[in-house]
Amino acid sequence: MAKETSKKPATTKPKAPTATPSHEVIAGILGQVHQEVKKDPIQARICNFKIEDFQPFLDKVFTVKADNSENKLTLITCNSMRSYTIDANVRIPFSLIFELEEGVPFPQQMVSLETDGFEEIRLFMSQNPPKEDGSYLYEIVFN
Repeated sequence: MAKETSKKPATTKPKAPTATPSHEVIAGILGQVHQEVKKDPIQARICNFKIEDFQPFLDKVFTVKADNSENKLTLITCNSMRSYTIDANVRIPFSLIFELEEGVPFPQQMVSLETDGFEEIRLFMSQNPPKEDGSYLYEIVFN
């Protein structure tokens, strides 16, 4: 008579999901989101902004309406946040840095932003740490 041996069934660990989707998958998702957002004319305007749209306004004073107050901020820097893009339909992220010239410091929030030659638009502006001289800096990011 053959001797029976008890074998434990082999256990396999479940595979971890893929950690990072491919650039193609990300580009496809961003492209779909971009197309949906472009259906709203105001959002389409924001989505179409490029760093080049703001560079002519460097060192110009913008009127910023926030917290029921009107402030004067100077656009001091336009920063490209990447030297490449993963898809031609997705803009290269950039940020704008403003310095408070006149008005009351305010926390991050949606603001109305305008200057001569630039139609008023509402954007999210965040406060950055103050400069060494104590002046207030603010940033708008386009990604």
